Amino acid sequence: MKRHWETVRDNLRKAGWNCGCISSTDHEGRQFWVVAAEREDAGRFIVHAEERLTAFLELQAAIHRQLEPGMNYWEIIARNIKKRGWSLGWVSAIDSNGRTIWIADAHRGDGKRFVVRAATERQRDARAAIPSIGP
Repeated sequence: MKRHWETVRDNLRKAGWNCGCISSTDHEGRQFWVVAAEREDAGRFIVHAEERLTAFLELQAAIHRQLEPGMNYWEIIARNIKKRGWSLGWVSAIDSNGRTIWIADAHRGDGKRFVVRAATERQRDARAAIPSIGP
């Protein structure tokens, strides 16, 4: 079974990008991922994140933002989700500690549904994108 990050990587490669990733640990022993992509006509992009999938999604979004100026991160993800038959919605709320949280809901006609919670808008967008890269 193909992992979500492999789908993102394969799509980038099909679009002519040379890309790869490495993992390392910071000074506190926490693992992080660095993902890079390069294409002669478009330049080089390098991102890092705590999870491999998030790193690849951030890379994909960075490329889209550069090649499609004026589009917001959430617009790119929403477009990708819609292309694959998913519907997406999200709301913000205040948790018991007074922090803003985001709850995203993605679903499609065959009954599949994903609901995620994130502490920041960026996490909301990246995590909500997970179903957008599936079959």
